Amino acid sequence: MKQRPVIRRLLPVLAAVTGLLLGTAGVGTAATPDEGTAFREQAAALGLSAEEADRLGSRADAYARQLGGTRTAINKVALGQGAELTLVLPGEAHARDLGAGGGVDAATSTCLGGFFCAWAGTYYQGDNIKWAACQTVPIPWYSDGSWINNQTTGTVAQFKSSDGVTRWASPAYDNDPVADWRWVASVKNC
Repeated sequence: MKQRPVIRRLLPVLAAVTGLLLGTAGVGTAATPDEGTAFREQAAALGLSAEEADRLGSRADAYARQLGGTRTAINKVALGQGAELTLVLPGEAHARDLGAGGGVDAATSTCLGGFFCAWAGTYYQGDNIKWAACQTVPIPWYSDGSWINNQTTGTVAQFKSSDGVTRWASPAYDNDPVADWRWVASVKNC
């Protein structure tokens, strides 16, 4: 009988250790209850169903955990130093910045001068990561996607494999509408 209280005290510790071992306790930040309410309001304003909003929120939370980011909108994850990932809304092909005057298409506007942008899909479709500050950003996709290096002329983006070795380099301006992300673990944009 005396062992049960000890086991009960150890259960939270065992759960935390199990979460770390299984990767369910990540460094990224999912939505807090207050943020969750704000995100649901954003979803309602966009006309998303509760199911669509839940799926989108789950995807954003998964990216936040995987990449060590923080959700900042129903479809956005801040990755640090100004890098951000924007998710495609259900039924759409291009990611939109909902904070930019009713939603701006990420394929045509958010990769203007100074940024490196990567897309999950080919021809600048799907979820999108953009950043300008010199840093290495992980690429979470494992299929064909696309990218634009629209930084200052001559700035060289480095595509790195999982062992950290630069396997491809691209001076600005350059782009690839059909890029193989399977071998790219990260991109250093400078």
